[in-house]
Amino acid sequence: MTLFGLRPFIRFSKKALISTVRFGIKKDMLANYLRSENKNVEQLIEYGEQLGNGAVFKRLGFLLEKKAPDEAQTIEKCYERLTAGNTKLDPKLNNTKLITRWRLRVGY
Repeated sequence: MTLFGLRPFIRFSKKALISTVRFGIKKDMLANYLRSENKNVEQLIEYGEQLGNGAVFKRLGFLLEKKAPDEAQTIEKCYERLTAGNTKLDPKLNNTKLITRWRLRVGY
């Protein structure tokens, strides 16, 4: 089983694993996934629970609010699973603004 149903892919003539790509590409991948016939938001919640990392729900909930606000039930499920403390949307960037609803630092 691959995490979130994604496998290695080729972008700009280079093969990359999901865990090695930058946030901008991940954000595009989420948008594409939400538009695909394979969309299964319940499975995203299950994968997040399997990871046991609260940052997953902070990031997923925030991105769903931005990209798919009609996914209200899934956004609420993410919100119910928030953990204490703040985390960065992209750990590699300078995330200066705090989105208090999601306990998430973003870079704009």
